[in-house]
Amino acid sequence: MKKKYLKLIAISIITFAVFYLLFKQINFNTVWTIILHSKIYWLLIAFLVTLTFPFLSSLRWKIILNTMGFNLNFWKAFEIIIGAWSLSSITPSKMGDLMRANPIKNQIPISKTIGSVLIERVFDILLLIALSLIGALLYKNIIIIIIMSISLLITILFFILINSSY
Repeated sequence: MKKKYLKLIAISIITFAVFYLLFKQINFNTVWTIILHSKIYWLLIAFLVTLTFPFLSSLRWKIILNTMGFNLNFWKAFEIIIGAWSLSSITPSKMGDLMRANPIKNQIPISKTIGSVLIERVFDILLLIALSLIGALLYKNIIIIIIMSISLLITILFFILINSSY
């Protein structure tokens, strides 16, 4: 019992220290000024889009795990995504994503869960490359078009090579 409280105190101190260091760097007057001068409809759109992320992430993770032969309830996936989101948001290593394996370790092997998270990250990278390519095409930025096209080609070839080795 004493060990549990010490662990809770240590985690609380570390969390407080991280938030202190993060918030120390923020000029809240500047943030408030930016918010006040923003167009409200853009803020609402950004807010609504941000609200969809955990739902879409839960659905995507559920689909990936189902494809791997594991059945995970959508709401359980949602609960885990929301729980890991705070850790993923403050750690540069996205540690919260790897922590998703812990709550379902009795249901799905940790190696499979971590594999599914890595597959999600690959999809994220592919989506970012595709969106960057679309943006570069819209703005006719040849350098970015070339870089994103090469990145997309390398990523696709990488998956073809990995898939052919199995």
